[in-house]
Amino acid sequence: MPKMHLHGQAVQHDDVYILANREALLRLREALDKALETNQTQATLSFCEDGEGFIIFIKPLEDFSKVMLPYFDTGYPMVGEDPFHTIGEEEYKRLYNNANQ
Repeated sequence: MPKMHLHGQAVQHDDVYILANREALLRLREALDKALETNQTQATLSFCEDGEGFIIFIKPLEDFSKVMLPYFDTGYPMVGEDPFHTIGEEEYKRLYNNANQ
C-alpha cells in the first residue's frame, strides 16, 4: 500500500516534508514523469498511516500569478485561485476517478 505524509508550509520560509514508503515514491515519480512528458495534469493515490486515502494532483504550471499561496496558517490571507479551480472541475473529476480505479 502506498503510504505518504505531506507536511506543507504554515508560513513563508517553512520547510516542506514528503515522508513516503517506496511504493508511494515510485507512484509519485511516475505521475511527475508523465506530467513532464505530456504537460498535462496527473494524479496518484496514496494513504496516510491511519488508512485515510488521498489523491495528489500534479499540474504543470508556468504562471502562478492567479494561484493562491500554499501557506495554511489561518492568519495568512488566502488570496487567489485555489488549486481545485486551477485544475478545473471536469479535469479534477476525470483524474479523481482514474486514480481511484
